[in-house]
Amino acid sequence: KFRGIHINASHFEMAKNLDSVHELIDELSDLHSTWNNLSLLGELTNLGSEISDTRQLFEKLASELSNFLVGQATRQVVDMLATRAQNSIDILVRNLYERTADIGFLATDPVFSQLCIDAMEGPLETKALKLAKQRMRDYISNYSVYSNVLLLDCSANLITDLQDEVPQNTSLGWIRQLVNSNSNYAEAFRPLTDHSADQAPRLIYAWKIQESGQTRGFIALEFNLKLESEALFSKVMGASDYSSVPEWRVCGVTNSEGNVLVSSNPQYIGAGQTIRLPKKADWGVTQIGPIAYLTCLRSTRGYQGYGGPGWKGFCMVPLCHAFNQSGEDETNHPPAIDHRDGLVDPQIARFQAHATEIQKQLNRSIWNGNIAQRNSRSVLGQSFSKTLLWEISRAGESTKALYTQALEQLIHREIKGFQVEQQARAMLAIDLMDRNLYERANDCRWWALTPVLAQALTEEEKVPLATECLQHIHSLYTVYTNIVLLDRDGKVVCDSAEQVPKGRLLKAPWIDSTMQLKSCEHYCVSAFERTELYQDRPTYIYSAAIYADSENPDNAIGAIALVFDSEPQFEAILRESMGGHNQQAFAFIVDEQQRVISSTTDHYIEQGILKLPVAPQGPFEKYKSNFGYLQLDGRLIAYGTCNS
Repeated sequence: KFRGIHINASHFEMAKNLDSVHELIDELSDLHSTWNNLSLLGELTNLGSEISDTRQLFEKLASELSNFLVGQATRQVVDMLATRAQNSIDILVRNLYERTADIGFLATDPVFSQLCIDAMEGPLETKALKLAKQRMRDYISNYSVYSNVLLLDCSANLITDLQDEVPQNTSLGWIRQLVNSNSNYAEAFRPLTDHSADQAPRLIYAWKIQESGQTRGFIALEFNLKLESEALFSKVMGASDYSSVPEWRVCGVTNSEGNVLVSSNPQYIGAGQTIRLPKKADWGVTQIGPIAYLTCLRSTRGYQGYGGPGWKGFCMVPLCHAFNQSGEDETNHPPAIDHRDGLVDPQIARFQAHATEIQKQLNRSIWNGNIAQRNSRSVLGQSFSKTLLWEISRAGESTKALYTQALEQLIHREIKGFQVEQQARAMLAIDLMDRNLYERANDCRWWALTPVLAQALTEEEKVPLATECLQHIHSLYTVYTNIVLLDRDGKVVCDSAEQVPKGRLLKAPWIDSTMQLKSCEHYCVSAFERTELYQDRPTYIYSAAIYADSENPDNAIGAIALVFDSEPQFEAILRESMGGHNQQAFAFIVDEQQRVISSTTDHYIEQGILKLPVAPQGPFEKYKSNFGYLQLDGRLIAYGTCNS
């Protein structure tokens, strides 16, 4: 028993921390005392057995309602935690998937391969080492996701690294072992060297540098996990004004053993602490230090077959704050819900039926009492019965009001949960889209640095090598339909898909803009519009200028253009954001004019325009998110939105 109410053992810890349960039990206790008294007084009349039956039904329903309230509240909190835990690991894995392609491209750079060959023949010149470092710097300046680049010889001894963090000739034999056991990239989370056990582990991606079928060395990229995690968690948790509403939830990533690697709030849950749940459970109560947390752990759903380093996402909240209802917006409560919509748990309707049954029994008791009162010849008996019947009637009204109020709160909490869930999924979708497009802006600038492309623009005999280079890049990155090399006039020199005739003149504003660029760090992107490079369908084309000397960029001698495969990429983003959805749902990506860029349904779209009244009001604000509900065609729709 919990405060006189029978509670399932599994609900006990939750019930202690649920204010709404305490409030309900306070009111139930008062009514329980009333029914006990009425049952006792009823024994003095012929209403005793009927009131006793009603009291027993009330006690049973009170227990069921309390348990249901705890179960529903717990499920709603767990669902919110689970969504954030899933987002934490899925967004990170989507990010890391791009790293497996980056390292494969970097391994083809001739500056690095030549330095590895020279290292086999003797001491390296300072000039050659400086050139390699500058090359690394050029690449990293376009990416915030890497903190270091390491170049190793064929024995995995360090030639140089961008940050001068590792002494030259230091052996990193584990990279050679790892790469040799893998046909493509190698991924590891460990200290950089075998003699640095006291160092924090690094997330490293490595690849063989090959020349003429032989391994000449290795290239490794160190992923900036701490910096990228900060950006990740700000998206997953959303903006929060800690001065008004404290954020008690913490999300992060653990390894397969549950050891925390990074978290959104290291003051609560720091790296090295361990999250343990019962075997095969993906949520539960776990204790860290003196605090009990309601915790969710989720494995990644993967991305295009890539599952990441085997890590898990988590989101947790102190149990004492798990059910805080601060920030409740009463305006987001629908006026009435039709249970036939399927949105509301069927058990709520069953409780309402039970409450109606209690009311029927009370009415029957009162009718029987009135009949008995008419037949009674005792003035005292009539007065006593009249008072008792009045008290029964009042108790019945209070019981019905209490259950009605409790059930309405359950419904409102249920609908609020749907709205918040859609908001979280919209935030995930827009982050996946922004991350995807951010990578495209980086790709075009990286690849424009490839020497063979610049050579092909001035030496005809180098064009086959440039074509081969573009095809290799295209094989690593699955988000493009074509990669095109253009000369200064906008004529096609070659393309990875061999779809565009050589020498064809392309005309578009983005081409003119690209040829005017004066820096390797700048790029251009087309409007989202129809293009012949994408079978006359709308997409983005990302481009960067190519210079005769990338160290001293002046006038562009050509450009590289990346044709983004927008249709399947955007649809995949929407599908991924809705993965594991418990309800029938649909999603859209729209521009500021509500023109549909991508969608998972044809409903609510007229001539390419979304006809749902969910557009944000006022000027555009980055990452602004919202949720709510609307009634349309006799249906209640919970929605969430998020700006890019």
